[in-house]
Amino acid sequence: MDAIRQKASLCHDLTIVIGKDDGHNADLPDSGILSSSSNSLKLQVAHVETLARLNGDFKTTKRPFGANNLYAIPPSSPQRLFWFEDLKQIWTSLFWHFKQLRSLTMQVNGDCGWPGRTEIEDTLVALRIALEQSPMPELKTFTLSPVHAMGIQHLCWSGFGVFGSSSGKVSVWQKLDTLDLRIVNPVTLDDEQLVMFRKVLYNYLASFSSTIRVLRLVWIGAEGPCPLRLDLEPGLYGRPPIQWRKLEELWIGNAVAPDSEDKKTLPPAVRSFRMLRSTHKQSTTVDPNDSSAWLDIAFRDNGPKPSNSISRASSFYSQGQEPDTPCSVSRSSRSIQVYFEDLRSK
Repeated sequence: MDAIRQKASLCHDLTIVIGKDDGHNADLPDSGILSSSSNSLKLQVAHVETLARLNGDFKTTKRPFGANNLYAIPPSSPQRLFWFEDLKQIWTSLFWHFKQLRSLTMQVNGDCGWPGRTEIEDTLVALRIALEQSPMPELKTFTLSPVHAMGIQHLCWSGFGVFGSSSGKVSVWQKLDTLDLRIVNPVTLDDEQLVMFRKVLYNYLASFSSTIRVLRLVWIGAEGPCPLRLDLEPGLYGRPPIQWRKLEELWIGNAVAPDSEDKKTLPPAVRSFRMLRSTHKQSTTVDPNDSSAWLDIAFRDNGPKPSNSISRASSFYSQGQEPDTPCSVSRSSRSIQVYFEDLRSK
């Protein structure tokens, strides 16, 4: 913990790995520093119980149970509440040292089904509250790569049903410039759970709609709904489209828009629109600066004009490019038809 605090004051980029991905990092230590440089730091938090024991500022006598049987204890029990409060204090004390932090990435290896509030989700709630209670004047980019459905639900910070209590200081989220999401599509959910997840995702994205300048959303494992058209998804009919007031850059991967007669427009401030190429559609670590991973969707006449549209045929097939070649965009991205409308005169 002392080593983390010493590095924190100069850290610009922080990555927190939460839980273990059996396919990739099963052999990593339960908690600790995975890598560091002069201005970046990567931490592993597989068992937060271990992290708590490493911190000499907090007593372990409150936890007569181990990480493996933590969730056999009822959520309202004093032991579990003590554990959660300690966890919030640990992260709050750490985040206060990251005053130059510009980019925060969370790699959340949670259950892709609908497990409820497990140790992973409790950790996310504690991290969210700790961020809200810490000074983060330079933080502009927040990345979740990957994140699961329950992870999104427990990171919601605005509206009804927010988990945990906080000081009410949510300016850390309102000051963000870039939101980067790589969501594992929860294909195993039943219809009722899927509708609930779509509502959670709608609310989460809407909470950033008036402030975010850059949005990147890539679905992992299976194609998912387009973030611009969530209001047309089953179970969300009647909700207004999310109004992205400041969005200038839009990056979408593996998204499918639902069938509709309505002509949905790009947000009026958007000046750059990119889609993920098919050769990168399963990656959780796509670099936005990698030109081989993204395809620019050019605006006609260098800007949105009334009645202009991007045709799937004219963009790809008429150029003689076969689907899923290295220079093609994924099938799901090709299925999104985009219309431009000049709203400045309205």
